Amino acid sequence: RAEPLVLRYYEPKETSQHPLILIAPFFGKNYEIERKFATYFAERGFACAIVHQKKLKLIPNEPLVQLEDYIRSSVIRLRMALDWLEKQEKINPNAIGSFGMSFGGILNTVLAGIDSRTRCHLIALAGGELADVIMFSREKTIRRYRNQFMKQKGMTRAKLRQGLREAIISDPIEFAHFVDAKKVFLFIAWFDFVIGRKHSRKLAKAFGHPEIYYIPLGHYTSALAIPFVRVKAVDFFESHLNK
Repeated sequence: RAEPLVLRYYEPKETSQHPLILIAPFFGKNYEIERKFATYFAERGFACAIVHQKKLKLIPNEPLVQLEDYIRSSVIRLRMALDWLEKQEKINPNAIGSFGMSFGGILNTVLAGIDSRTRCHLIALAGGELADVIMFSREKTIRRYRNQFMKQKGMTRAKLRQGLREAIISDPIEFAHFVDAKKVFLFIAWFDFVIGRKHSRKLAKAFGHPEIYYIPLGHYTSALAIPFVRVKAVDFFESHLNK
């Protein structure tokens, strides 16, 4: 039985058609950070939709392809949301942008590469070469999963890395080059030890070196930069969607 598609929708007060910002959330239960962005964008004339995603739960004794399955199903949900949103009377279907942070940015990169309905993309704290992100991340949950997989499957680090490379087909690196770099804005955290600055820069290279702003913080402490990021995001979306 398919799970229902759930959206959290924010609509500006104006009665005319609005540009839309599609928000792919990263892991979290209440999407607190995404809601801060969506509220801010809506107050400035952008309709926003946060597309709820299923919780990711990796099971060590199941195949490594489960992460690939999760990415694919999550991107399908984003495309289903677009199917519905672009038909809404108050949304301008020719002015849709995407916004994603961390895993949400990874999902939106894949989406941008296969769905031309999104015209511009602000991606923060994301990266490419996911097998290496997983293998070298210092984030405690990722480290725990990594160790559990090696123990359950009797794998060395080298074997797990190779297995992940073979299993993860929907890597953002493989989709970024389909996107016009002029329509992308990246935020990279200089001290990001979850995704890794190196992997964020590899994603930037795959995009074709779009505009980048480096945040002098870590992956989670970058939350301190939310007020600044929101202002830069509005400037970016206005320049691409309000033409």
